[in-house]
Amino acid sequence: MISFFVVANFWYEIHYTFSFHIMRAGKMTMVCDFAFLANLSLIPVMTKWIMGDLSVLSVVCYGIVYFLVQIFELATEIVGMRSSLPHIKTFRKFWGRFSWLRFIWLFLLNLVFILISFVQPRLGMILYLAFPIINFVMPDNRNQRTRKGDK
Repeated sequence: MISFFVVANFWYEIHYTFSFHIMRAGKMTMVCDFAFLANLSLIPVMTKWIMGDLSVLSVVCYGIVYFLVQIFELATEIVGMRSSLPHIKTFRKFWGRFSWLRFIWLFLLNLVFILISFVQPRLGMILYLAFPIINFVMPDNRNQRTRKGDK
C-alpha cells in the first residue's frame, strides 16, 4: 500500500507535466519517459525489500532507484519542453537553469537521505517513504493559480 502512494505521486507529477508543459512529445521525450517508467516499476519491488529486510543495502538501493526515477522525470520534462517550445529561447534558457537547480537539489537531498541510511537505516526508510506520501496527500495549489490567472 505504501508503494501505491509513491507511484501515484510520480504518476500525478508526470501527468501534470504532459498536460501543461509538453505540447508535442518527440522521440527523445518518449525515450526519457520510458526510462522513467522502467525505473518507476522498480519502486514496489524496492519498497517490499526494505519492508521485509531493513538493512543499509536495501535502503541505499531504494534511494538510488528513487533518485533515478526523479532524474528521468526531470529529463522527460526538460526534453519535452524543449521540443514543445523551440521558438521561445529566453524561456528555454530560464527553464534550463531552473532544471539544473532542481537537479542539484534532488541530488543533495538524496545524498543526505543515503548518508542518513548508512547510519540509521530505519530513519532513511522513513524519510524515503514519507516524503512522497506527504507530497501526494498535501493539497496542490498549481491548479488554483492557473485558474486565477485565466480570469
